[in-house]
Amino acid sequence: MNLEFGKYKNKNIEKVYEENVSYCQWLYKQPMIKNYEEIYNFLHKKFHNDNDYYLTFGKHKNKSLSWIKENDSKYIYYLKSNEYVQTKLSELAKLVNAMQI
Repeated sequence: MNLEFGKYKNKNIEKVYEENVSYCQWLYKQPMIKNYEEIYNFLHKKFHNDNDYYLTFGKHKNKSLSWIKENDSKYIYYLKSNEYVQTKLSELAKLVNAMQI
């Protein structure tokens, strides 16, 4: 199941998922993806109940905040205290600041 469009054109969706979960989550939310039934079904299995935020950097790249909270809660504290996160990544900052650990 290869993508026929975009920056991952001709790449297998499973490989793209391994490399860039955030892109796959974004792709799943695009209305046009329903025109690509196999790809949509693959993404649907991964994200149909998922409103989580996936990191695109750092030691937990491509991991969800929920996963990080369960497996490395100290990293949530790090994100809360990180100046770059707090000043430049407003969506992430809002989510981590609201988390109870």
